[in-house]
Amino acid sequence: MNGIVNTTITLGENPQMGQAESLLSDRSEEFRYLVHKHYKVIYWINKESLRIEIANVFDCRQNPEKMQETNKSTPKGYKPFGKKE
Repeated sequence: MNGIVNTTITLGENPQMGQAESLLSDRSEEFRYLVHKHYKVIYWINKESLRIEIANVFDCRQNPEKMQETNKSTPKGYKPFGKKE
């Protein structure tokens, strides 16, 4: 898990570093990805809120068609780190 997180650390400095994800090119967002071992960290650049959003961590050993389940919505029950209720 740490390796996946470490892969994304430099995105803040260079958000365009990942390749465009061709399997999601039909979306309005430009999904990009970084690779760590068997995983693609799929993200997009949210220009409205000026942040990088991780949309999916996809295990490349799966059927690539499953990647179509990737979306930009925030998962139900998501709470950002450090945010207290």
